[in-house]
Amino acid sequence: MNYRLKIGQPADRALLSRNFDISYTKEFFAFQEKYYGLKSDFLFISAAEDEILAALPFNINEEKKDFYAVYKNYSFPYFAQPAVKLDWLELARTIKNDLGYKYVAFRLAFLPENFGQKNLKLEPVSAYVINTADQDNEETFLARASIKTRNQIKKAQKSGLIIKNLAKNRLEDIYNLYQENMRWHGTPPKSMDFFRDFFSCFNERCFALGAFAEDKLIGVNLAVTAEAGLKLFFNFSNRAYRNQCVNDLLYFKMLTLAQQTGVRHFDLGTCANDDSGHIHFKLGFGAVKIPLWHLSYGSMERKLYFFYQQKRRNLIMRWKRLSRKF
Repeated sequence: MNYRLKIGQPADRALLSRNFDISYTKEFFAFQEKYYGLKSDFLFISAAEDEILAALPFNINEEKKDFYAVYKNYSFPYFAQPAVKLDWLELARTIKNDLGYKYVAFRLAFLPENFGQKNLKLEPVSAYVINTADQDNEETFLARASIKTRNQIKKAQKSGLIIKNLAKNRLEDIYNLYQENMRWHGTPPKSMDFFRDFFSCFNERCFALGAFAEDKLIGVNLAVTAEAGLKLFFNFSNRAYRNQCVNDLLYFKMLTLAQQTGVRHFDLGTCANDDSGHIHFKLGFGAVKIPLWHLSYGSMERKLYFFYQQKRRNLIMRWKRLSRKF
């Protein structure tokens, strides 16, 4: 199929009905520009007869002539009809040839009615999502949870932990706990600038909860909300308090409090497909696995750059985890 492309803000925002996906928000666009230096916009995809088939947000690196949908994240494309199935390789070729980008990369998730897309590769990680109804509350969230998760939530509630909203003025405490957690896992940490820009750009969309043992911050859930959606970016806690089920209580409070604000789509973030511990934790809250798909097309130089960047990161993580044993 021949695709026609159009870039720009929609005249009618209701056309992009992904009101649960933060990558469609102006705050996400602002963060991508401030922290990564990337411009953002919407791409509208039409058939030859100009009927809009689909749309999605994207980020661009003008210097390298890279096109990402989207960078360091993933998005749910908008489809005009559930039956629409795109050939994503052909779309990448069209973007490269018609718009002049040297490298095109998609990282996508799909609602169940949009499964069956063409020429995409399955990622080794998946997202975990909970969709709720208007009548859901603490009781229904507990009923949805597994027996183990329910028991751990109740144990945490009895332990005297206090859950509070966090603001930017606690950023130093948040970052110190984050660094401690990353050191333990052997994961290269993001800079303080990432968190400053995160709070600055997402602003009122930040949904940050802290778990406290008396006055000590021992756990954090850092998420962002769209109109009807929430995406969890970070969950970390002090390992000394692990037996008090800090993370279980943070997730439960995040779900129930955000539900009260109108959130109905909860994206609990990603897990590697072989990470059984984290997968069971998310499934314990009633989450459903959503596969992630990707495609990269164009410049071999850029493909190799991203490939070796990921390999280097994985080697650093393995070395740090190995050195922890000695």
